[in-house]
Amino acid sequence: MLRKRKWIDPETQGCCPGDEFGEVYDLSTEECTDCGVIDPETEQCTPCGIIPIGQQCCDISLTSYNPETDKCTPCGVIPIGHECCDGSGYDPETDQCTPCGIIPIGEKCNQPPVVSITSPADNTNYVAPATIRLIADATDPDGTIKKVQFYNDSTLIATQNSFPYSLTWQPVPAGNYAITAKAIDDEGNVTTSDVIHVSVLANKPPVVRITSPGNNAGYVSPAAIPLIAEATDLDGTIKKVQFYNGTTLFATQNYFPYALTWYPIPAGNYAITAKAIDDKGAVTTSDIVNVSVAASSTPLVNAGNTNTGNGNAKLFSTGSLSLKAGPDPAKNILNIYTTGFEQNKKLTLSVVSVSGVVIKTIHTTSKQIMQMDVSSLRSGVYFLKVLSGDKILYTRFVKL
Repeated sequence: MLRKRKWIDPETQGCCPGDEFGEVYDLSTEECTDCGVIDPETEQCTPCGIIPIGQQCCDISLTSYNPETDKCTPCGVIPIGHECCDGSGYDPETDQCTPCGIIPIGEKCNQPPVVSITSPADNTNYVAPATIRLIADATDPDGTIKKVQFYNDSTLIATQNSFPYSLTWQPVPAGNYAITAKAIDDEGNVTTSDVIHVSVLANKPPVVRITSPGNNAGYVSPAAIPLIAEATDLDGTIKKVQFYNGTTLFATQNYFPYALTWYPIPAGNYAITAKAIDDKGAVTTSDIVNVSVAASSTPLVNAGNTNTGNGNAKLFSTGSLSLKAGPDPAKNILNIYTTGFEQNKKLTLSVVSVSGVVIKTIHTTSKQIMQMDVSSLRSGVYFLKVLSGDKILYTRFVKL
């Protein structure tokens, strides 16, 4: 405790009338003061009340002194042996600092929940109509999470009442969005997460063009027309490509490459387009490719399949002429049967691809039975052309 004594004013040699509870003499200023008490260690006035000799005085803005830590506290008087709070209060029940201020013994400080958005990441871009996965991480240090609410600005998107706090937000139109999550604990405390900014961009339609056949291509019936489309999507994926003749759908390709052989096509004129559909449902139609299929100068009649000793053979005939090729499909050797051609006369056998390219040619003399080695051909559909003088026959076969 302070020593109770009176101080003499050295100038007036007068005695101050007070003691430690009234006016006293301050040796540092050599003046009488009514500041409250004098700390005999520092010989200065203190605003803190009576404190032990040797301890430092609190700042004027603080309220009490912690003799355990020898520091001023904003918490009020706390028991010796307890540490001073860094916040605004101390809970003597739990012997912990609290953000709640000084609370009565027996009552606990309720701390607010903690919440953050883990998906999507800030500044993520999507393509409309977007599907956005919202995920929040929410915890409560001294209780439980009652619910988590997702907001776009001030508009409630959805409420999740149980873990995991997640949902799929769709379809989201083009625009800019500011997403937050609010966590509410069992005591009603609310915490709002940091804002996550999301941009949803307008969908760019796919690009598609037909690369085969070329525009104004000509074929002879029965034609096999190779169709190939090139389709790309700058901000997504191609879901499918559809081929049309005029307004009539005749084929759909769901995977790359978007190609097929269209056959057998009778004589006529055709307006072919390809429609590309992307993963967002946008549709683009290609330019029209015009194709003409001319009637054969020697009309062919499909007489069906016939069995020969070498397997199935397709029979085509016109008048007294006929052509068979088998087995169909063929692996190594293709047997060719003809009737109506003048025997031992020059004859040309040609294998033609479905795109009209001559793959292989043999010059021989006409016989009722001929053979061609097709083992070097790739697997696929081909045409066999037989030419003798002014007589031409075609038939189709498959190479394994």
